Amino acid sequence: VLKKDLEKILKELAKDSGLKRLLLCYHFGLRRSEALSLNSRLDMFKDHILIQSQCKIDEDEKLYRAPTKTRTKRKIAWKASGLTPQEVYEILETTAPVNPDSATRSWAEMMDDLNLMKTMHRDGDTITVPKYDIHCLRHTAAYEWVNGDRKDENGENWSLKACMEFLGHKSIQTTNKYIQSTREYSNELFKPTLKLVKEVKQKKAS
Repeated sequence: VLKKDLEKILKELAKDSGLKRLLLCYHFGLRRSEALSLNSRLDMFKDHILIQSQCKIDEDEKLYRAPTKTRTKRKIAWKASGLTPQEVYEILETTAPVNPDSATRSWAEMMDDLNLMKTMHRDGDTITVPKYDIHCLRHTAAYEWVNGDRKDENGENWSLKACMEFLGHKSIQTTNKYIQSTREYSNELFKPTLKLVKEVKQKKAS
């Protein structure tokens, strides 16, 4: 996503309670359904967020947590996201999971409002579609990790191995053009302060 367009998109997402969780697609390089399924009590730890599910819809149109696309869990360091645990906690506690298809439709409406549409020719017809889809936020995160827009704890670009782990790719070739490294993560759950919990509850009540 072009920087000037990204700024407009992130600003608009932050204002929309129905789409706010999609900010996490950009900050953590998540798939749409992964961001929508996150739970502050199950997935937030002291120094990382755990991606272990995706949001799916059953036959009765009810949302439920299913295994990720690759059926594996992965950890993403807070440092990689540019957000604090408190900021993520607030996003998750003040929003609710939504139907992934509904999120995509709302995204298209938002893109139209932002004049971020493009014209395509398909089967002899001319159609207008969003310039970017939600998945572009995930690609932008990967680009920033490996090109220096986001640094690791040592002030260096993230390695190929770290980026592959963050994105949940099965093959390192999918996440090419990076260098290898390893990471260790704590398993200590994130515990929001009483002050933060109170602030979030007040926002939800207002």
